[in-house]
Amino acid sequence: MGIATFGDDKVRDPEVRALMGRVTMVVDPEIPGELERHMWTRVTIRLADGRTLSIGPRQVPGHPGHPLTPAALEEKFAECAGLVLPADRVGALAEMLRRLDACPDLRSLTAVLGP
Repeated sequence: MGIATFGDDKVRDPEVRALMGRVTMVVDPEIPGELERHMWTRVTIRLADGRTLSIGPRQVPGHPGHPLTPAALEEKFAECAGLVLPADRVGALAEMLRRLDACPDLRSLTAVLGP
């Protein structure tokens, strides 16, 4: 799941629109509310034949207790940065951020972001 998942074209999709009317979000009182667990989720599906399927609660990917792998983090960064930067700058920026502790000053970093 990425930013494109939430684009207008997805929301306008007739199949998604039909499903939206059948979804109800409910706060699960069994999931602790403290900060480290506030991103936990439970998904329950009630099928037409009466069966109920449930997953959770569990930590979502990206949660401090379930961090993204370096490759997944880079992929997410590239997707997000690619919305506003050309591909060659996304790669350059990712490399600079990987070695941020070696950056003599931030001008080189902000130069990649500029027009």
